[in-house]
Amino acid sequence: RNTNPAASFGPFDEEKLTTFELGLKSDLFDRRLRFNVAGFFTNIKDMQREFILADPVAGLVQTIQNSADAHIYGFEVEAQAKVTDNWVVGGNLGVIEGDYTRVIADLNGDRVVDGRDRALKIPRLVPITWGLFTVLDVPLANDSKATLRANYQDRASAAFSDDNLAFLSPVKMFDASVSY
Repeated sequence: RNTNPAASFGPFDEEKLTTFELGLKSDLFDRRLRFNVAGFFTNIKDMQREFILADPVAGLVQTIQNSADAHIYGFEVEAQAKVTDNWVVGGNLGVIEGDYTRVIADLNGDRVVDGRDRALKIPRLVPITWGLFTVLDVPLANDSKATLRANYQDRASAAFSDDNLAFLSPVKMFDASVSY
């Protein structure tokens, strides 16, 4: 997938991940409340990245190479409660962070590997996501039902490119439906 003919097409070292996760899944109060929580830590060695950089001749070029070592860590929480036999509400929260621990590639495109590269945010790590939902079943005649659903999800902005000059836009999404 390299689009820069002057760049090496490989080989590159394999990416190695070591991940630790600790969590709890629970159903409480006669299964009327579900609560799940998890924390995680990932150590990445020889992270493989697809670099998209400006080139004075070709415009944009793409190369794949090992770029850095990093730690990624965070937690997720989700809960849902059965308010009545026909009504459920719930929500979720995810928090994620990451830091480069060693940089071996020019991440910001200034042709120097230094502390400015290491200070960049790891791309596509969205720091906070959260959401709320509700589902209401309305019993109807002949053992049928109508289901009303509403869901809201929120995703924060995050760096998209390795040089942190392009960003994923924040997303606020509301869905609703009625089904028979």
